[in-house]
Amino acid sequence: GSMKILNLWKVDRFGDDEKFSKEQNKIYNEMNGKQATERPLFQPDKRHDVNPKRQEVFEVSNTALLFHGLCTVNVKGILEKSLLLPKQLVGVSINGAMFGPGLYWADDWKKSSGYTSLRGSIWSGGGGGVSSRGAFMFAADVTLGQPYVAPGPKGFTSPPKGSHCVFGMGYNHPSSNNRGSGVQNNEWIVFQNAQSRLKYLAEFETVRR
Repeated sequence: GSMKILNLWKVDRFGDDEKFSKEQNKIYNEMNGKQATERPLFQPDKRHDVNPKRQEVFEVSNTALLFHGLCTVNVKGILEKSLLLPKQLVGVSINGAMFGPGLYWADDWKKSSGYTSLRGSIWSGGGGGVSSRGAFMFAADVTLGQPYVAPGPKGFTSPPKGSHCVFGMGYNHPSSNNRGSGVQNNEWIVFQNAQSRLKYLAEFETVRR
């Protein structure tokens, strides 16, 4: 169905902007004016929430607004500590990490909804919810730089040399030629915390069309 937003918050965690901008500038310089070979789908024509002086940096560094779904009970912890790489977690089960222990992002919100507490969601089965609250999803600025298109599922621990992220190309991507990387929908994986900055948090439900 379609998404019905119940609440929407801007996220501004202390210190995140500085760390993110530093990593973004680094990738911008490494791109040296070159265009990324692959970019996320479903992006706005213009980011009105980005400082005009930073527009070029966002464009060249291939920074996109991407989604990350989560169980409702985990919202508070992520707001306190931000998203953590699997190696930083203790005693936490990881779902769907087909391309290694990184931070996973989607350009299609429906992909990320499968990890939320929506009833019947594919990965969580609707678990981890909170009574009288909807499902939750983050939208974040993610600096992808030059993506490496994975030929198939593999346990990457970092992007191959010359790349800044791993791209699990879905069958729905225009470049896939019905092959992709063995996943139905696009997955973008970064292996540095500073490559992403939480930007918005949405509480939502889905409505049948």
